[in-house]
Amino acid sequence: MTHDVPTPPEAGAPARRADHGGVISGWLVRLAAMLAVVGILSYDAIAVAMANVKAEDLAAQSADRARDTWYQTRNIQSSYRAALDHATESHPEVRIEPRSFIIRGNQQITLTLELPVHTLVVKHVPPLEEWLVARTTVTEELTS
Repeated sequence: MTHDVPTPPEAGAPARRADHGGVISGWLVRLAAMLAVVGILSYDAIAVAMANVKAEDLAAQSADRARDTWYQTRNIQSSYRAALDHATESHPEVRIEPRSFIIRGNQQITLTLELPVHTLVVKHVPPLEEWLVARTTVTEELTS
């Protein structure tokens, strides 16, 4: 009966290791999970930033529309309705609080516009609820 005795590696040759595919798979799963988390958080951050920019643009355009209507009608209700109609035309969920819509002495129109932000994670974190609404106030000068 002969026994096979493993021979030691030659001097300077690297020792052979067993293939640890499980270690590589584990790292790949961790990397994929980390990338998914970063992707979701990035989506929410971009959604919040874009909603704020969109709200600012929409508020300025709505104030312009209110100003134009004010020049034509000199009626605050018609001006408010024109601003709200313009804002909700492209974003039905937009709000312009009626109490925030102010015309000061035929010199300025001020309004506050609120646009909901659609997120994946932020909506589930109560301390971040204030980020769920992009709110902006604009003042438009009335010049003849």
